[in-house]
Amino acid sequence: MIGMAAVMLPEQAMNNSYLRGAIHGHGRRFFMEENHMTKKEKIAAEIEKTKQKRQELKERIRDLEKQYKEEETLEFLHLVQESELSFDDITELIRGNMLFGKDKAKEKKGDQNV
Repeated sequence: MIGMAAVMLPEQAMNNSYLRGAIHGHGRRFFMEENHMTKKEKIAAEIEKTKQKRQELKERIRDLEKQYKEEETLEFLHLVQESELSFDDITELIRGNMLFGKDKAKEKKGDQNV
């Protein structure tokens, strides 16, 4: 039995991690198993992981910016609704023809009467 344990078929030798290390190299990688990553492989994996996280963060920022814009629009609409101005008044206000809710044209007429 002792003699049989020393003789292995090539397939059996490749399944033995000690022998796999002995067959594939010397030095630092001598006893490394196949699933053990090198420093370079770890760095490459970390780069990919970080790129994926960056993409996820970009998508999150896009979503948050969209939510922010929607809230800003809703806030503006609520302000317009609370002002109780007519559509024409709002149009004049946007064009710059109104001053503090009073029509500039009406104000000019009032100044001429004085």
